Amino acid sequence: GGVGKTTLARAIFDTLSNQFEAKSFVENVKDVSKASPSGLQLLQKQILSDVFYEDVTVKSVHEGTNLMKRRLHKKFLIVLDDVDHKDQLVALAGDLNWFKPGSRIIITTRDEQVLIAHRVKLIHTVNLLSNDEAIRLFNRHAFGKDVQIQEYKKQSLEVVRYAAGLPLAL
Repeated sequence: GGVGKTTLARAIFDTLSNQFEAKSFVENVKDVSKASPSGLQLLQKQILSDVFYEDVTVKSVHEGTNLMKRRLHKKFLIVLDDVDHKDQLVALAGDLNWFKPGSRIIITTRDEQVLIAHRVKLIHTVNLLSNDEAIRLFNRHAFGKDVQIQEYKKQSLEVVRYAAGLPLAL
């Protein structure tokens, strides 16, 4: 956690979304699907509503799966963020034949086994930035330049350590 999977998925989604007939960014799949017995239905409803630009009624996960199977034949970009169980993928992304060729499904998860169980073909592992990379990124956004400003060297390192979840050395 905390490596920026959601942020990276959002950046890819924002960059590519205009190349697709339909799109949906589904955040917090794990939390929403577990928050109530109808959590997966709500997520299916979100996807269908995003595709058809109208409020779609989903009475059950089974009905939602059938609706998606029948109606999602478009070139589709979907992000499923923070998936933690194969059943979520079955209900929300089913099978590749639901979508037209050229569709892309981006899944973020902490559990690679969920992807393997769903037979995901391409898995990319996101790694943490090194200290040098993190400081360079921080400096680019904080000061508008990649090089470190000597007066703020110690503070920049403390910010990077804090962002990585490490204790501050005050």
